[in-house]
Amino acid sequence: MLHKLGVGPQLVIAFLLVTFLTVFALTTVTTSMVSKSALNDAFIILSDVAEFHGEEFRAFFEKGLALATDNRAALEAIKKTARVHGAKPDRQAVIAHLETLLANNPWSLATWTAWEPEKFDGLDAEFVSKPGHDSTGRLVPYIFREGGGFALDPLEDYDQPGPGDYYLLSRNSGRDKVLEPYDYNVGGKNVLITSMTVPVSENQATVGVAGTDVSLEYLADIVRAAKPMGVGKMILVSSGGIIVGHPDSKLIGRPFRESPEGSSLWSKTEQVLKSGEPLNEIVENGWEGGREDAAAAIISFTPGETGQRWGIIVLVPMSKLSEGTKALTRVLLGTGALALLGGFIVSLVALKFIVGGLTRSIKHVAEELDEVGTNLNHEAVAINDSTRHLSEGTQAQSASIEETSAAMEKISSMTKATLENARNADQSSHKAIEMVSTGAADVQDMEKAMTEIEESTGAINKVIKTIEEIAFQTNLLALNASVEAARAGEAGAGFAVVADEVRNLAMRSSESVSTTENMLKATIERVQNGTLVFTRLSEHFKHIESSIKEISLLISEITTAADHQATGITEVSNALQAMEKVINKDAASVSDLNNTTQELTSQTQTLTSVIEELLNTIGGGSKTSTRSLSRPSATSGRKHLN
Repeated sequence: MLHKLGVGPQLVIAFLLVTFLTVFALTTVTTSMVSKSALNDAFIILSDVAEFHGEEFRAFFEKGLALATDNRAALEAIKKTARVHGAKPDRQAVIAHLETLLANNPWSLATWTAWEPEKFDGLDAEFVSKPGHDSTGRLVPYIFREGGGFALDPLEDYDQPGPGDYYLLSRNSGRDKVLEPYDYNVGGKNVLITSMTVPVSENQATVGVAGTDVSLEYLADIVRAAKPMGVGKMILVSSGGIIVGHPDSKLIGRPFRESPEGSSLWSKTEQVLKSGEPLNEIVENGWEGGREDAAAAIISFTPGETGQRWGIIVLVPMSKLSEGTKALTRVLLGTGALALLGGFIVSLVALKFIVGGLTRSIKHVAEELDEVGTNLNHEAVAINDSTRHLSEGTQAQSASIEETSAAMEKISSMTKATLENARNADQSSHKAIEMVSTGAADVQDMEKAMTEIEESTGAINKVIKTIEEIAFQTNLLALNASVEAARAGEAGAGFAVVADEVRNLAMRSSESVSTTENMLKATIERVQNGTLVFTRLSEHFKHIESSIKEISLLISEITTAADHQATGITEVSNALQAMEKVINKDAASVSDLNNTTQELTSQTQTLTSVIEELLNTIGGGSKTSTRSLSRPSATSGRKHLN
């Protein structure tokens, strides 16, 4: 089909086809690269968001576990003080301690403890059904907030699997535990809460459990407010798969696998909770109940030393990630359309001015050659004139080549300068790599220093805990001394005053230690945040170093290309010089053209046939009739070639 068209239409079609394929390939490759880059950047952002909130949630749980640990330390101190004095530990002192602990921590809903039969003081039978005790006489006080004050009840169902897991999990495992979330009525409103428990041990055996109950509303509010990348969502899941935080408050407290997101994400989340390894994945139909695909980052964190992993899922719709890619695709398609349109117009113009003119010229020459063929014997003089003009043109062409050679020398000089600049840039990029490497090493040293500071603050915290225990024990000793002084009557009045002062000093010491501990915890958090910042900064330095290395590689390639270009220009200059020699030889050969005049006549017929075929090709099949050539007569007129 195409071979029936003329040369002009074939050139236009070929040009448009090459342009289309080039634009299509460029659009496809660029869109693919941008899409992959956008997805990788999105996963980095989502993982950072999840990690940040994971640290925040872990700090919340560790705060609750620290309160339960303080509760255990006080209980152990009460028993130890009684043992030192050869007395039975005071159960009322335990209840008073729990109430004080709850008063000093307003974010806690309740504090409690539960002991195995006869393991607290061996006097369970004497405390049957008394406040803070049930029908067994076991010490099971539960202090909780009620009506702006505090109330006391005995714990219930603590020996029943399921309802009593708040006690049984730590007792049976001997480990700290965070209970699965459950609803609890606070002020007439159901609130999702959890119990944080620690075992109390004696002689390597668990004899009781100390715990505190806290609301999870704080965590739910954080999750509800989170909007990763402006449109995403975050979900917090307990170790047992219960939703603790979700943008839809109605889903809180329900199993995650029953939620709209759980149908496509639960198996992945369960995998992360079991392995502890984070997961980044594109989830089909993972956004808004299957409306579209979603990019998901899933991580886990472990509260304290519980060994229980909780999960964080961060989701963003794929349409958000593809916004930049779609915009770039539209730009590339628009550019391609303009390129095709411009190419089509240029091709038409070229076809009109070049191919059309060429066709007319060939037709005109064919007609002229038809007449020249009949008068060829009388054209020697005209050919001599033409030969002279050709000689002049050859000389002019030789001069043009000399000018071109001079221009090539200038280009060669500029190329050498470019090559030198490229080499200097290559050296500068290597120096930049060395500087970035040095900066990265400094950041790693700083990160190490921050880690050492964090370890030092941990040691200080242990010392503060020891001082706090000493202050608490001193307070109890002072309390016992006051009781003994009161029994002594007037003889112990002076000793009672001293004991009271010692008790006051112990209480102030405890308060100071508590303040110092809070300040130290804040310092530890800041040091941890600083360590995280330096870790990320170290990663950024690595990315910068990698980018500079890529730039250095590109500069090296540019240097090599410039070197090749300089070599090529030298070769072109040599070729021009060779062409100049050839043209000089052609000028000498022009004088021999007259000797071939007679041969032109015998070739005229062949030329006519060739011209006819050429006209058929250019004109798409049209023909031009020519006269049959005859032998020229002696009286034929002369016609000069134009």
